[in-house]
Amino acid sequence: MTTAWTALTLTNDIASVGRVLMIWSVLALFIGPFVGVFVDRHDRRLCVLTGQGVCTIALALPLLPFGLSYSLIVAVSLIWAIGQLLIVGPFDALLQGSVAPGLRRQIGARMGSARQIAMVGGGGLAGFIVHYFGAIGGYFIAASSAALMWAAVFALRSVTIEKRGVTVSGYVAHLKEGLDYLANYPALLGTAAIGALAFSAGQMTNALLPAFIRNDIGAGSDLYGVADAAWSAGAVTGSALVIYLLKTRKLALLDGQSLLALGILMGSLFFIKLPMPVIAIQVLAGGAANIAKAISDGNILHRCAEDKIGRVRSLVQALTGLMGVVIYLSPSVLRNYSAGQIYLVWGIVLAIVGAGLSLAIIRSKQSHAQPEER
Repeated sequence: MTTAWTALTLTNDIASVGRVLMIWSVLALFIGPFVGVFVDRHDRRLCVLTGQGVCTIALALPLLPFGLSYSLIVAVSLIWAIGQLLIVGPFDALLQGSVAPGLRRQIGARMGSARQIAMVGGGGLAGFIVHYFGAIGGYFIAASSAALMWAAVFALRSVTIEKRGVTVSGYVAHLKEGLDYLANYPALLGTAAIGALAFSAGQMTNALLPAFIRNDIGAGSDLYGVADAAWSAGAVTGSALVIYLLKTRKLALLDGQSLLALGILMGSLFFIKLPMPVIAIQVLAGGAANIAKAISDGNILHRCAEDKIGRVRSLVQALTGLMGVVIYLSPSVLRNYSAGQIYLVWGIVLAIVGAGLSLAIIRSKQSHAQPEER
């Protein structure tokens, strides 16, 4: 939240926000799959500790007496993105090693809910801190939180991994093994695509919401913080709903239907310029996005083999990164469009894709059995 708002205030250009946020997407797309091979060959806890340490250093850079500049914000985003690539896959492996297979769907949804609760507090707090204390205050909170997260990783036990060689050909073969596994497992590939689309909706909000609040509505970072937190508040409710429904019924169509609803909600922002309705839409959109993502995350934890989770997660990140590149470049391509108009464009796209996925699930006769280990 602090990075997006600071980039906008430093440049007064919505496209600059998209470019700085696109850095993670580019790295996830081109470097992420190889990082996935790396983390499947090394101690998972050490990878998470290293990644979280890198993120902490990145978020602390604006606290040094260099002065804020767009170049510094780009550097922060670049270093932070490198750290994040080292965290997601191995953290899922640590989670798998701590949870019985039959509980992974529920635990995955609960983890998503806990993450969103933290984002409610973080997003709402950051908006007011940036409003009253400037970007330095926001980065101070972010760096402090990252340091606490780094310390908490020591409480997790490590996961035994298979030792392999470090030759280039070995890395390529290991990456191909992960690609083949995902390609030959339609159920896992489908749920990964749904998760990537749901995550991409959050990327759209990161890129468009600052300019929408400031330019379309004419408000400040305080409303931006509340609107950003409202998304996470809805996401918490969505996660709680998934946890409940996992115990009572199947969720075969709910993820695609959630994407359809999400597209309609995001597109409706083009027509609404009043603060309270915008906050309400953010709540509903966050809930729809996180329902789809929570179902996807739980299914990945449940279905993916433990020795391949690093590569699978990194390949999902690569898919998400590809979508992120397109999303974050859209303000640069659609320079004559307002943030509200771009919301409408992406809302239509999401609604069409969500409707298509729902129909595909209904008509699908493909087997969901896990492929044999090779």
